[in-house]
Amino acid sequence: MNGIDVSHNNGTIDWAKVAANPTKIDFVYIKASEGVGYTDPMFATNAKGAKAAGLKIGFYHFASLNTLNDVPDAKSEADYFMSLIKSAPAADLPYALDIETNKVGLDKAHVLEWINTFFAEMKQGGYNNTILYSYTPFLDSNLPANHNLGNIRLWLAAYVSPARLQLPVGWTQYYIWQNSSTGSVSGITGNVDTNVTTGSIV
Repeated sequence: MNGIDVSHNNGTIDWAKVAANPTKIDFVYIKASEGVGYTDPMFATNAKGAKAAGLKIGFYHFASLNTLNDVPDAKSEADYFMSLIKSAPAADLPYALDIETNKVGLDKAHVLEWINTFFAEMKQGGYNNTILYSYTPFLDSNLPANHNLGNIRLWLAAYVSPARLQLPVGWTQYYIWQNSSTGSVSGITGNVDTNVTTGSIV
C-alpha cells in the first residue's frame, strides 16, 4: 500500500486529484497537533477533504519534549491530541505519536517514560490503536537498549534503499516505512512525504 503524510507545510491540497494520482494513494496521515495548544492550521480541512475523497485517513501528534517534567507533559500532550481527534472525521488508521526531537535533553529513562505515559494516557482515553513514528538514530540514541516499546508498531522514517534500511534496537519489523520526503503527488504543490507498507494497515 502507498500513502502520504501531510501538514500545513503542504499548503492547500486538492484531495480529488490526490485520489486520482497515477500511482494509487491508499492512505494519508494528517498532522493534528504539536505540544500542548498547537493545532495544525490545515488539520480540519485536510481531514475532511481526504475523507471526502475516499482516502483512508489517520492522525498524528508531534511530541515536543520541552520540559523536564516528563509525566505531566506527556499526559497533557496526549489529552490535547485526543481533544482534537474526537471531533474529527473517524480515523481509519492507528493514531500516531511522532517523536523525533528531544528539546530539553531528557535522559533515556525519561524519554522512555514520556512515551509510555503518552500511550497509557491515550489508552485510558479509549484510544488503544496507536503507533510510534521516528527514525533509527533518534530512537537508538534516546532510548535504553532494553526498552519495552518493541511491541508498539513502528512507523519508520528512513530515506534509503531497502537494502540499507536499519531498524532501531528493539524492533524486528516496521509497520509503515516513510521512504522519501521528496515525493510528487497530484494535487499537492511541491514535495510530500511518501510511505509504503508490506500489507494492509487498515
